[in-house]
Amino acid sequence: MESSPKVTSALLKRLTTCIEQATEQQNWDALKQLDMTMGNILRSHPNCLTERALRPDIEQLKLVHRKAFCALKKAACELEKKLENMQSEQERAQAYQLAMTMEY
Repeated sequence: MESSPKVTSALLKRLTTCIEQATEQQNWDALKQLDMTMGNILRSHPNCLTERALRPDIEQLKLVHRKAFCALKKAACELEKKLENMQSEQERAQAYQLAMTMEY
């Protein structure tokens, strides 16, 4: 059986950097994978949350994760608005098309 990696400062910093990059690039699939990785690490090593040596890295990871969640939520809202606008435009186009065919 494969054991999960030991939680180190370097691991947390690398995860934090990857989350920042995925957020900047709006790579939501990568962000989802990183979120799952982070969850697996924290479930496998719950004691790392109380280790003093890792506390600054954990806090930075939390902050970056929170920012990523907010960015994802904002992107989802913007996409929803675009879809609503497209649907409205499609309805107007269909109404126009119907009106034009009725004239002839």
